Amino acid sequence: MARPKESDLVSSRLEMRFDERLRYLSEIAARAMGMTFRDYLQWAVERSFSDVELRKLPQRFRPSMEMVNGKMVLIDYSEEDAKDREQQNNYTLEHWKEGLWQDSPFRRLIALKCTITALQSSDHEQNYDHLLTPEQEIIWNFLWSSDAYVIKTAGSKRLNEKYIEENWRRVKDEALGGKATK
Repeated sequence: MARPKESDLVSSRLEMRFDERLRYLSEIAARAMGMTFRDYLQWAVERSFSDVELRKLPQRFRPSMEMVNGKMVLIDYSEEDAKDREQQNNYTLEHWKEGLWQDSPFRRLIALKCTITALQSSDHEQNYDHLLTPEQEIIWNFLWSSDAYVIKTAGSKRLNEKYIEENWRRVKDEALGGKATK
């Protein structure tokens, strides 16, 4: 369904509290579609009237990543989830939302990078890195380039997730050069 032209719309101001999880996922969706957050919300609400599907969502997973021989690899990824996603060949945010939402900002960053890696491994023609905010990209690159936050083993390295999560505010501030917003 096409959106009406901006000039055809009569708008009203709406102020409301928005669930942090829904806002986070909506911001990813807006970036994926090249829209502003406001435009995306209006589009999504309009579209939802005819597109709401009631179906069982895949179980939550707690993703993690590891660098093995210079390549990002998903670990702790539910085999059942992998089969489910493979069978459905589903790339919608609806399908991935349970795994993307994590309680901590650091876990959300890992989940998003895992999702991007999984999408890119299924669709080699498409680059999904635009789903990261510029801030998330800076933090992610900083973490992997800093020896202080990785654990190296023979032929691989992985993030020291426990340490990073426990010290998230300080790590984020360091990654952003003292310009962290939250």
